Amino acid sequence: SNSVIDMLGNSYYAIYKVNIITEEYVILRGTNFICSTISHEGKYDELYALLISVLDDSSVDEFRNSFSIENIKNMAKNNQLDYSVDLRRLLEDDYKWVNLRFIMDKSISEEYVLLCFRECEEERKRELAHIGLLEDAVSALKESAESKRILYSSVSHDMRTPLNGIIGIAELMGHHLNNPEKIADYLEKIKMSGAQLITLIDNFLEMAKSESKTMEASNETFSINQQIGE
Repeated sequence: SNSVIDMLGNSYYAIYKVNIITEEYVILRGTNFICSTISHEGKYDELYALLISVLDDSSVDEFRNSFSIENIKNMAKNNQLDYSVDLRRLLEDDYKWVNLRFIMDKSISEEYVLLCFRECEEERKRELAHIGLLEDAVSALKESAESKRILYSSVSHDMRTPLNGIIGIAELMGHHLNNPEKIADYLEKIKMSGAQLITLIDNFLEMAKSESKTMEASNETFSINQQIGE
C-alpha cells in the first residue's frame, strides 16, 4: 500500500481514504496545512468542513453538491466509480486550480473510496487560453474566409475527445476480459464515442458542402430518447 501511495504521490498531492459505512476518513497523503490541522483519521465531516474552508467561494457549491457524504454514498450506490471536478483551492498563499477525483473499485472494497487531489493550474490556463482562441476564431468567422480556415484547424481538438474515450475504454477492456457484463458496457460506450466522432465529421463535411452550395436535405427517423441519452 505504501508503494502504491508513493507512486500516486507523483500525480496527487493529497489522497484521502473514506469509509462510506462508518463515515470516517484516513489521510494517506495530505498537505502540511491539513495534516497539522486535523487528526490523521477521524469523522469525514471534519475533513469535509476543513476542505470547504480552503476553497474559493466560486468552488464551494460545486464541492458541496459532489462530495458531501450523502453524495459520495449515492455515487457508490449508482456505480459512478470514477468522477472528477476542477476546483479553486488555497495553495501556497494563492488560489489555484486543482482536480479532485473520486475513485472506487468495488472488486477491491465496497466500503472505501479515495478522494485524490491534483494541481491542474497550468492545464486550466491552457484550456482557458484555448477557449479564448476558439471564441476569437468564431468572431472572426463572420468577417473573412481566412477565419473559417482557423476554425477548421481547431476541429482536431474536438475529435480528440471521442478518440481518447475509445482508446481509454479499450485499455479498460483489457483489464476485464473475463467479465462479459463490463465488456458489453465498454463496447456500448465505444459505439457511442464512435457515433459522436462520425457526427462531428459529418457536421464539418456539411459545412464544406454549404460553401460550395451542394448541400442536400436528408430526412431521417431517430429516437429522441436515445439521442438525449447519448
